[in-house]
Amino acid sequence: LGELLDSLANNAITSAQAKQLLIEFMDGEARSTAELIKAYGWKVLDDDSLIRQIARDTLDKHPKEVSGYLKGQARRLNFLIGKTMQATKGQARPQDVSRIVKELLESASAD
Repeated sequence: LGELLDSLANNAITSAQAKQLLIEFMDGEARSTAELIKAYGWKVLDDDSLIRQIARDTLDKHPKEVSGYLKGQARRLNFLIGKTMQATKGQARPQDVSRIVKELLESASAD
């Protein structure tokens, strides 16, 4: 459990991945946290420029939602964040995705 918490604290895994690992351990998994992270191929996507590109692609694919958000439909933001998280396969930290999507939408509203 300590290794799991250390991995989460050091941003080696996301909170969703930590939750999955905790479930594995509760089900009797004997491998270490590091072994499971390697086996699943998990890593945290922390390259802001890559996340920004993925978010731009998401916004480009969903112009109706972007337009709705810019017209005041705040709930569209969660949709766009969710789609961006999906595109990163859950490997980006939600707070990073949220910040970047908001920045891109703010710059779109300034145009």
